Amino acid sequence: ETEKLIYYIDLKDAYARFSPNYYPKYAAFDIITPSRIYQLISPTNSEAEKWIFHINKGVEFMETYKSRVISDNDAILQLEQQINRIQIQRSKKLGFMPSDT
Repeated sequence: ETEKLIYYIDLKDAYARFSPNYYPKYAAFDIITPSRIYQLISPTNSEAEKWIFHINKGVEFMETYKSRVISDNDAILQLEQQINRIQIQRSKKLGFMPSDT
């Protein structure tokens, strides 16, 4: 049986922590995003701790992955530019394009 999604929290630039207003009386934790603070309650403190850990690790992974993708994209762009320069040089050498002189 599938459950219907109630809400989606964008974890970009977010982090999780124990809720200072309710913890440890309740197994409460917050997800802090740039636009809002979400307060959640878990069945147990240890489960809240697991949620916090995994949310923060997931966000950390996304940030690391994002920077790697940007770096990889920059490297690919530089290689494409280098390939284009080589192709132009070869085309000029073979007489398919006028030379700059």
